[in-house]
Amino acid sequence: MASHKSQEVDVVLINPYPKDASGINEATIEPPLGIGYIAAVLEYNNFSCKIIDANAIRLDNSQVCGIIKQESPKIVGISTNVVTSQAGMELSRMLKEGTNKPTVILGGPYPTAVPEETFKGSLCDAIVMGEGEETMLEILKNYRERRPLFKETRGVMYQLNGKIVANPPRPLIQDLDSLPFPDF
Repeated sequence: MASHKSQEVDVVLINPYPKDASGINEATIEPPLGIGYIAAVLEYNNFSCKIIDANAIRLDNSQVCGIIKQESPKIVGISTNVVTSQAGMELSRMLKEGTNKPTVILGGPYPTAVPEETFKGSLCDAIVMGEGEETMLEILKNYRERRPLFKETRGVMYQLNGKIVANPPRPLIQDLDSLPFPDF
C-alpha cells in the first residue's frame, strides 16, 4: 500500500483476520458480502468507502491499524462472526487506544447475537444489530449533518452517560433487489 494518503475517506469497513483462530477451513473463506453491500449503499449515497479484507490478505491488527492511521477515516466499521469476533474486538480496542481514535462501530452476526458482551469487550462506540446497510447510512448521514450519530438510530447499541443504551430494532429490508450490487 502506498505511503501517501490518496483521498479523504468517510468510512473504512474491515473484515478482520483471526490469526489466532484454529480449525478454520481456509477453502471456505469468501468475500465479506455484508460489508460489500454496506459499501455499495454508502457509495451510492455519495460517501467514500474503503474495504480492508484483512482475512483474505492476512493482515494482522497492527497492520490494519497502520492503514487506518494513514487513511484517517471518520468512521471505522468492523464486521465479525464467531471466528473473527476476538480479532475484531481486539482491533476495536487498539483503534480506540491509538492516536487517531476514530468512531468505531462493530456489526455482523456475532455482535448481533451478543451485543452487550461485544460492546463491553471492544471499547467500540456502537454496535449495529441486524442488517447494517440502512443503519450505517443513517449514521453517516448523521455525521455529515452534525447530528448525534446514534441517539435516534434504530438497530444500534451505544453508551450514553456511562450506560449502555439499546435503541429499538430496525425493520428488515423488504425489497433486497433495491440494494445496489456489492462493492468490493
